[in-house]
Amino acid sequence: MLVLVIFVFSCKEQDTADSKVANPEAIFLDYKISGEEDRDFVTCLIQFRYGGEDGNGMVLQKPASVKLDGQELNADSVKMIGAFYEVQMPVEQFAGEHVITFTDVNNKQYKETFRFTPFSLRKELPETVKRDSFSLFLQNVGPGTAIRYVLADTSFTTEDLNEVQKMSSEGRIIFTRTEIGKLKPGPVTLLLSREEERRVKTSTREGGRISISYSLRREFELVD
Repeated sequence: MLVLVIFVFSCKEQDTADSKVANPEAIFLDYKISGEEDRDFVTCLIQFRYGGEDGNGMVLQKPASVKLDGQELNADSVKMIGAFYEVQMPVEQFAGEHVITFTDVNNKQYKETFRFTPFSLRKELPETVKRDSFSLFLQNVGPGTAIRYVLADTSFTTEDLNEVQKMSSEGRIIFTRTEIGKLKPGPVTLLLSREEERRVKTSTREGGRISISYSLRREFELVD
């Protein structure tokens, strides 16, 4: 079997380790796509790990390559996470379907198709919210979509609310009186996020994962 020559980057070493010889089937595919409403760009971070899902990142040596929507990506590295492939694109342009194509040294291809769909509030929150039950309505979320919400006040004596709700057909999130009653009156931060993580559909024997996330943040005054 042909082998893939790689450079292994490790936070435990100065810059790069000595080049190693790796079995292409032992490469773990790690794809992360993330975006936030208050940032203009979506980030796609791609790593190829040797030694399992927590292994070192590696640089692909030709003829191996990775492409996003047909565009080949170049490697970069930092000491903390090792080698990686990254691309940033405007949120508006990135919404929709995309394909990551990894080609190993034996010209075997692994394609992963995913969809990135940013969501938004159908109606903005008021500046002040009563300490009672209330609802929010989201756009661009289908029925059954899991949305995580975190509500945090400024008091050290209360715990943040961190829950997940599955969306109804109308895209509604309900915050109950019991939940809201646990927060202290005053400034409150609300974080809404859609998080998806799954195994890649085509992978090496070592496997792979893809995670896709998008979030938005709001602040309001909670009053009695």
